[in-house]
Amino acid sequence: LIDAEMRRLQERLTVQLRTNRTVVLLFIFLAGFFLGLAFEWLRTQPALHRVSTLESLLTSCETASYQLKTSVRDYQTSLLLRLNQLSIQQDLHSSLSSQLNSLHFWKNLFQAQLSLYRSFSLRFAPPVLIHIHFPKSAGTTLIEHVFEPNAEAKGLRVCKHDMDFLSLSKEEQNRCYIISGHRGYGLHHQPRYFLGDRPHAYFTIFREPVSRVISHWHYTRRRIIEDNVGDPAILNQTLDEWLGSLWPLCDPWSSNNSPNVNQLSQWHSPFEPQPESVPMTREKLEVAKKNLEQFAVIGLVERWSDTLFLLRQTFGWKISPAKTLPLENVNRLKDHPTVSNKSLEAVREFNKFDLELYEYAKSLFEQQLESAKAISQSV
Repeated sequence: LIDAEMRRLQERLTVQLRTNRTVVLLFIFLAGFFLGLAFEWLRTQPALHRVSTLESLLTSCETASYQLKTSVRDYQTSLLLRLNQLSIQQDLHSSLSSQLNSLHFWKNLFQAQLSLYRSFSLRFAPPVLIHIHFPKSAGTTLIEHVFEPNAEAKGLRVCKHDMDFLSLSKEEQNRCYIISGHRGYGLHHQPRYFLGDRPHAYFTIFREPVSRVISHWHYTRRRIIEDNVGDPAILNQTLDEWLGSLWPLCDPWSSNNSPNVNQLSQWHSPFEPQPESVPMTREKLEVAKKNLEQFAVIGLVERWSDTLFLLRQTFGWKISPAKTLPLENVNRLKDHPTVSNKSLEAVREFNKFDLELYEYAKSLFEQQLESAKAISQSV
């Protein structure tokens, strides 16, 4: 607004100067014209009368010229004064903006450091990292190429699923650095997984829900064709028919019932009795959002490079560049059936709460990434 006002006043000043020049030229022209008429008239008058009349004309011209100069000078002075005031305000505004940006930077830096230290207050006793593994969301790639190399570098181990952890002796459980698996939220509250005084931190990787469901469908078909695992009748089903033939909607793993919300809103494990049937509701979505806010890292498959950077900065891991990190457990079949618009609409309807949770996870991811970058730049 200040810049706009200064430009407007400068334009007015320029126009006024042009107008002043025009008025002065017009005044000179008219003065010359009327003086010419006056001289012609004075020739017919007595000499004494001519002198008196000329003196009166000169006095009138001087008075008019002085008034014109005074009014122009006063107007220009007022414009210049206003410009100076706006210039001072502009400098003050720039100074305040610079200070505000500096305050925002330090605020983000402090929040990032506080979050990091809160999650890892015991630097010399690494916490148990609990990985909530969403199906078809790059979990196998992370386990084989990120989790295991970094755990081995610390002399620790990775438990790839719940039974892997529970089958270990207490001494070996204490060496478990990362517990991964397709489970629900709340392992730290389960007596069977007693972690003692060791701190813990959750993390997970999201994938866009529609893409995730389609990938899961292709994966199911590949297992039938290559490994002879599953019902061959699925090979003749469309995507929406496959969704309709899945386990009842209360099943926490089913792709037709927002499984991400199910995993984050309640505890359940594939190696334990399934929880009671709880219909998918907005209340479950809000519980999932609240639990997700406690996660040390929230990654996105669609932002793979940034996700690896976030893991590297938060946990201090050594991770290969994204372009050299091979994706595991990918769908290798080339002849995938076409997905119709009807099927896509069915996927969105069955997973509408997962879609909303994914958008919320994206916002948390951006906050964590901004904080990690601020810490990285300050070191």
